[in-house]
Amino acid sequence: MATINGYVWRTSLAPMGASHVLPVNADVREGAGVNAGNVVSLSVQEDLAERNIDAPDDLAAALSAAGVRTRFDAMAFTHRKDGSAPSSMQNAMKLV
Repeated sequence: MATINGYVWRTSLAPMGASHVLPVNADVREGAGVNAGNVVSLSVQEDLAERNIDAPDDLAAALSAAGVRTRFDAMAFTHRKDGSAPSSMQNAMKLV
């Protein structure tokens, strides 16, 4: 979890070279009332809550029909976080 100016969002540190970065996209900047380049007060704390998603009905049906729903559900959250995203669809297709 990260907080900028009281705006809290769920995020992850991303590896970049020998260190890590904290992505702050346009939605977060808008929510926090900041712009790119601003100096901000930031706090980060470990998020221990499990990350779950519900696959959209059409994707769930297609995965079940292909007999790979269990394998898809076992994939890491980041690989199945948005069942409508091309990367998630591509990951699902690799299971077939």
